[in-house]
Amino acid sequence: MIEAVIRNGSVELLEAVPPDWADGLRVVIDRSIDADNNVETTQNIDQWYEEWCRSAEKLDSAEHQKFLQVIEEHRQEQKALMLSEQPLWPST
Repeated sequence: MIEAVIRNGSVELLEAVPPDWADGLRVVIDRSIDADNNVETTQNIDQWYEEWCRSAEKLDSAEHQKFLQVIEEHRQEQKALMLSEQPLWPST
């Protein structure tokens, strides 16, 4: 991940662009903030993951199965959506 800041309405990179990135390469820029509007840190992410694991350990078997079912339903919905929006054959 490359870090950047916004200055005067433009994105300013804080490090060099990787050598395998060519001119014209499209990139997506996203900001990562926590609830206090602070930049997420590895520590924040590690804390969230630990809390998530502790919560997952508390699930009983029925709750766990329901959780897996909901995830699978979501995957199927997203797959159907993607297939409905994307043509199967490239246009010529």
